[in-house]
Amino acid sequence: MTRSKSTWLRWVSRLALGLILLVAWGQVSAAHAQDTCPVPTTYTVQPGDALSLIAERLGVDEDTLIRLNHITDPDHIEVGQVLRLPCPVSAADQALAATEAGMAVATGIPRLPEKEGWVGLWHARAALYTHLRETRIPARVWWWPPTARPGDTVVLHVEPTAATLITPTVRIVDRPYPLTPYREGYVGFVPLHGFVQPGILYITLNVSTTQGISTTVEVPVWVQNREFPSQEIYIPESKSGLLAREIVEKEYTSLMAIWQASSGPPLWAGPFDWPIDVTQWPTTAPYGIRRTYYPGALRGYHTGQDIAAPEGTPVHAPARGRVVLAGPLQVRGNVVVLDHGAGVTTNYWHLSQVNVQEGQTVERGDLLGLVGTTGLSTGAHLHWEIRIYGIPVDPVPWTQPNGPAAAIK
Repeated sequence: MTRSKSTWLRWVSRLALGLILLVAWGQVSAAHAQDTCPVPTTYTVQPGDALSLIAERLGVDEDTLIRLNHITDPDHIEVGQVLRLPCPVSAADQALAATEAGMAVATGIPRLPEKEGWVGLWHARAALYTHLRETRIPARVWWWPPTARPGDTVVLHVEPTAATLITPTVRIVDRPYPLTPYREGYVGFVPLHGFVQPGILYITLNVSTTQGISTTVEVPVWVQNREFPSQEIYIPESKSGLLAREIVEKEYTSLMAIWQASSGPPLWAGPFDWPIDVTQWPTTAPYGIRRTYYPGALRGYHTGQDIAAPEGTPVHAPARGRVVLAGPLQVRGNVVVLDHGAGVTTNYWHLSQVNVQEGQTVERGDLLGLVGTTGLSTGAHLHWEIRIYGIPVDPVPWTQPNGPAAAIK
C-alpha cells in the first residue's frame, strides 16, 4: 500500500469517527432541546417598561410573551418581574450550525473548509423537494438568501407546478407571515429581527391543495453572527417627557396596527432608492445599534437608519406605495408611512414638513416631505426604517441590486 493511500485511509477513518460523534452529539442535543435553551430566555422588567415595548425591543411577539408568562392583564406588569422568553434556536439547531460551520469536536478530526458549511443547507433543500414530491404536493419552493444575519429579510417563493390551486402559509417561531399572490404563485418577505440568535432558523411552511392534501416542511436559514455597536443618547430636558411610558406605548400601539394591516400584492418593482442622497449626507446611526437613553438609562435598539441631512432637505419616495399615515406624532414628530404591499412599509420620522396626504399613491421619486428635528430628536436628520408586518429590518439590503426588493420585477 502506498504511503499516500495509507494516509488517505487514516484520514477517512478519523473523519468517519468524527461524523459518528457529531451525529451522537446532535441526538443528545435534540433530546434535551425541549428542556434547555442555549441562549438567555428571561428578561427582568425595568422601570418604565411596558409589555409591548419589551416585545419591540427584544424582537418577540407580544402574544407569545403573554402566553409563556400566563399574563392575564398585559397593561400591568411589575418592576423586577422575570419574564420567560421563547427560545429562538434549540440546542440541536446550534449543534447543527456548529457542524455545518466545520467545527471539529473530536481529537484528530481535520477542520473542514468553510465552504462545507453549505452542505447541510443543500441537503435540507433536497429533502424538502423530495418530501413535496412524495406527498404529491405540486409546488416548487425556493428562498433567498440561504444564509442571513439579524436584521435581514428572507424572500420565500412558492409556485404550483400543475394546474392545482395551492394555499401556502408561513410561520417563524410563533408568528405568522402571510404570503401574497405574485405572478403564477406566491411570495413572502420574512423578517429576521435584530435579536435573532446565530444558528439554524427554521421557517415553517404549510402547503395545502384544493384536493385536501396538506403538508408541512421546514425551510432552513443559516443565521450568521452579527455584531452591533452601542450608543448613548442624551435627551434635552425639554424633550425628556416624551420618554414617558404612556406616551411611547400609545404611539407604538397605533403604529403597529398600521404596520400589520399591510396586505395585497407588492406595489414596487426592483430595488428601493434611498430617500435622500447618502453619498452626500452621512449615516449617524445604522440599523440595530444598541442604545441607552438618558435621563433614565432606558435601553433599546435602533430600528432604522439615521441620516444626518440639514433641515429642509427633500425626502423622496424610494418606491411606489400608498400613504397610510401623514401628520404629527408626539415621539416621532411629523411622519409619513408608506404601504408598499406584501406587509412592507417604509417609515419617515422627525420631518419638518409633510407634503403628502393619507390615501395618496406615490411613485418612486415623489416628494414626501422635508428633513427636520421634530419629536424625540436631538438634531436635524431623517430616521428611515422598513418594517415587515411590524418587525423592523435593516433597510440597506433593500437598496441593493441583489437585495429582497429585487425579487419583484
